[in-house]
Amino acid sequence: MSCGNFGTVSHLLREESDLKIEELSKQFVRDILLENGGSGGKGLPDLKDEQIIETAVKYIQLYERFVGKKFDFNLAKNPERRIIENLRDSGYLYGGCVQLMAASPRDSSFCERFIESLKDNNIPYIGPFYASAHKETRKVLEYLNILDKSMEPVVIITSAGRSNGLGPVVAGNSRFPVISCNPYSDNEAYMADVHSSLRMPSKLPLAVIIEPANAVLFAKRILDIGRN
Repeated sequence: MSCGNFGTVSHLLREESDLKIEELSKQFVRDILLENGGSGGKGLPDLKDEQIIETAVKYIQLYERFVGKKFDFNLAKNPERRIIENLRDSGYLYGGCVQLMAASPRDSSFCERFIESLKDNNIPYIGPFYASAHKETRKVLEYLNILDKSMEPVVIITSAGRSNGLGPVVAGNSRFPVISCNPYSDNEAYMADVHSSLRMPSKLPLAVIIEPANAVLFAKRILDIGRN
């Protein structure tokens, strides 16, 4: 588009304000950025608070014109949760998932029992993620840091033989609920090792369930709280 002696449409409209129509698009923000040096491959300047508010007002006005009703400010309070709920209600998301974590790949056969039950109950799952809390603590914590950013609810099921370090470490460092369900070779091993899951320090919530299918059903009931 030819702008005569003006370099861009934005410059033309800034100098000839009578040509400018009521602006309800992103051009408003573009003009502000250009006026403050945001061109030529340079970094974009920050918008001032009043500019952000004015932009929001314009978009609300545009919404009300298109939709034909007043903007509901309650919808803007938690947009991430609203997106998840809308996707879930439309059938695109379950509304949460189970994260499987195990201390070693040697626990893979035990993890298969979780997976079988998860599939039977149509519950989405991630993993198993393998890492020893005793030997690979940093790896576990780095993974939890990523997992904690999930927009969807997550229930973590951990599995570790002998002295259970994984369940307590995960429960103490994740914002999500944790279920510890561990393999025991026999009753003697169960009697010796189960206490490493039961006796926790204060403010460290860890659920303990022996049977994998029951652990999955318990995870399902937690997830279903947000679905019902």
